[in-house]
Amino acid sequence: NCLTVSEQLNKLAAILRHTVYNMNCVVPLQDEICWMQNYLDLQKSRFHGRFSYDIHDLTKGRRIYIHKLLLQPFLENALIHGFENLPRKGRLEIACRITGQSHLLLQVADNGCGIPEDKVREINLLFTTGRSAFTGIGLTNIAYRTKGYYPHSRIFVSSSPMGTCFKIFIPMNEME
Repeated sequence: NCLTVSEQLNKLAAILRHTVYNMNCVVPLQDEICWMQNYLDLQKSRFHGRFSYDIHDLTKGRRIYIHKLLLQPFLENALIHGFENLPRKGRLEIACRITGQSHLLLQVADNGCGIPEDKVREINLLFTTGRSAFTGIGLTNIAYRTKGYYPHSRIFVSSSPMGTCFKIFIPMNEME
């Protein structure tokens, strides 16, 4: 499978280049989508195809810039926590669209095992107030990063035993 290994190495190289160069900068949304595809393709190989994904970019034609790796913690949480011991094939749906011409909506939804209700409350409290008993490193980091980059952004999580959905609303006037 030399071709498969070569393709995976090319994707890993692209992931590393995107991650390392110009840290904490903004990139075109299309570049971030390309990074997500490479990342998820490698993870599919790692997890032996136990999940699939779709990325729906409904912002075509708009030149939108976002901070790098903004959605990475949501993707990783879905793969590691949402799909762990899942009796069915995992499914990720990522969507990017403009809502009412005023906000960019970035959404990551999975069909994983879900998050307990008390933890959902703590995560939403973290996202709205910046203070919570929630101790997850990835989501805490994204809460602080997002508020620092986009002060009037909003993040919400909803969950059930059939999956979890994270939504980030970023005001268009706060995007670089």
